[in-house]
Parts: sequence; structure tokens; C-alpha cells
Amino acid sequence: MFHIQKPSDGVYTIYTKTECTYCVKVKDVLQKEPVVIVNCDEFLENDRDAFLDTMDALTGTIHRTFPFVFHNLDFIGGCDNTIEYYEKLNLSFNEEF
Repeated sequence: MFHIQKPSDGVYTIYTKTECTYCVKVKDVLQKEPVVIVNCDEFLENDRDAFLDTMDALTGTIHRTFPFVFHNLDFIGGCDNTIEYYEKLNLSFNEEF
């Protein structure tokens, strides 16, 4: 049976793998935020196709690059999508004050 942790509410959930420079970059950008990190190396080694099927269901799309990033249960995307999302979120927060 294939089981992977689902995204968590109220935090960023980052599905990552070892030696992924984009994963490191996202973790650096989100270092001050509450984050759950799910290392996917074992899933990829044991059954890559099942892992990708599971992620397709979680994301609602076909995303084939790491990281997979969620915020408050919503799929944001990969590295560039996450950085853009985070910058917009912080910009709108700063404009309110």
C-alpha cells in the first residue's frame, strides 16, 4: 500500500527530494514560515509511478518537477510559483499596514 502525508492546513507543505537545488531554494525562501517538509526519496525509489499518481490527485494537475509546494492545503506549484506567490502574499500584507 502506498501512503504519503497529505498537505497540512495552516502551514506550507513542501514535498522535496535530496539534492534538489530548487527544493533548497524554496526552503530558504520560506525559512521564517511554518513549514512541513516531506522527503519523497523513499517513495520515488519504491514506486515512482504510484507516487506521481498520488501527487496528481493531491495537486489536481500533472506536475513533474520538485518541489511540490502547498499552502493552507492549496497547491501553489514548484519553486518559481512559490517564490512569486510568497512575494505577492507579503507585498499585499505590507500594503495593509
